[in-house]
Amino acid sequence: YAESLEIFPNPERGWFWPFNPPCCSTDRPHRPLDVGALGRLRGRPEAITLVRDGVQLGQHMRGPISPETLNRIQADWDAARRAGVKVIVRFLYDWSRNNRDPGEPIMERHLDQLAPLLAANEDVIAMVEAGLFGGSGEANGSAQGYVYYDPGRGGWHRLSPAGIRMYRRLLRAVPPSRQMLVRYPRFKWDLMDWRASTARP
Repeated sequence: YAESLEIFPNPERGWFWPFNPPCCSTDRPHRPLDVGALGRLRGRPEAITLVRDGVQLGQHMRGPISPETLNRIQADWDAARRAGVKVIVRFLYDWSRNNRDPGEPIMERHLDQLAPLLAANEDVIAMVEAGLFGGSGEANGSAQGYVYYDPGRGGWHRLSPAGIRMYRRLLRAVPPSRQMLVRYPRFKWDLMDWRASTARP
């Protein structure tokens, strides 16, 4: 291909535009994604082709995800597809610093509900951020203990056994062609059961 210094829309590369729930909420999603607004992102000077979808699930903290919410997620991803952008997905329960998240049985049920949605939209998903836990789905804390701070291991945040189970379940739901991103490198060690004695440079 010919070298170009032009800024042009490059799928799955460059800056992303975030769509987040309203501040400090557990039950309010962001506004619906709009095909026209998404299309205009491609025309910006940055030629944006990625959006991050902060999918609010906190309104279902005590039960299954409703059909209305699943349909809303699908409608947002349909809009992204029509606009020619791809989605960085982050599922979360609490868009605040309160670290609220549900217990394992509820989260397992939610992931089972979300797996077919992820599979059906593989083409429009760029990657999946391993959110779920704590404030803003950033996995730096957890009311249910999925994440903990380990001062004896260099001050790393780590995944508890329950956190490992939930992230492995999410990873199984992510289409094989897509990547799951974790916030801290130490989470990879916990997920893969790596040990310092067996680590390679």
